Amino acid sequence: MTGTALRLKQPTGWFAAGREVAQALSLLSDATFKLFMWICLNADRGRGAMRIEIQHVARGLGKTEAQIEDSLRELLLRDVCQPTAAGAIQVTDRFWPYERGRLPTKDDCRAVTGKIKNFKPEADGDYHIRFIPDDGTAVNDKNTSEQGGALVAEPICQNAPSQADAKEPCKGYSGPKFQMAQFCPSAPNTPPAPAAGKEDRTYACRNAPRTRIDEDLIRQYACYCDLRGE
Repeated sequence: MTGTALRLKQPTGWFAAGREVAQALSLLSDATFKLFMWICLNADRGRGAMRIEIQHVARGLGKTEAQIEDSLRELLLRDVCQPTAAGAIQVTDRFWPYERGRLPTKDDCRAVTGKIKNFKPEADGDYHIRFIPDDGTAVNDKNTSEQGGALVAEPICQNAPSQADAKEPCKGYSGPKFQMAQFCPSAPNTPPAPAAGKEDRTYACRNAPRTRIDEDLIRQYACYCDLRGE
């Protein structure tokens, strides 16, 4: 060995195939391991999860839909992957080499209606949305004192983040994007994240339509609702 430092040909887009992948290799059949690696390469790095479209995966891997379904069953039976409440499939911790994303999963969702007061694109790629619910019992003292009576909803990875620790979690995100003009008519559809070190711009929502935030909306946009008021 010469001691020369090794360099990647492609500095981005690679996957950390180490001990976790080696365990899967020794456990899974060849066809299922191939599907496992496909999931690893395409899943959100911050969550280890993605939605699976059987037809799309079968076409990409040169398999039949029945073969993909068999491999998915093996992944679940061997606890290499597990289904999520949002209808995605997630690699379990034992087989996922990355730390999970920065936001916790909430299972105690409730539907609320109201209007968006304002929002701002943040450096981590999320939108920080202040939502005034019609039902005052949906907010707590923190929401009242620190957010002007608003709930805070954050659809994740809506922009390319400029914040360093958010770049890796958002790298594999392929989910839908909020069209903000739909909820906030006075705002542009996809305002960008601020440059690193720059102040976030807040967009006031004038004449905002009444909006319903429910479990389906939260799941569709991988949206995190903050009842703590920050």
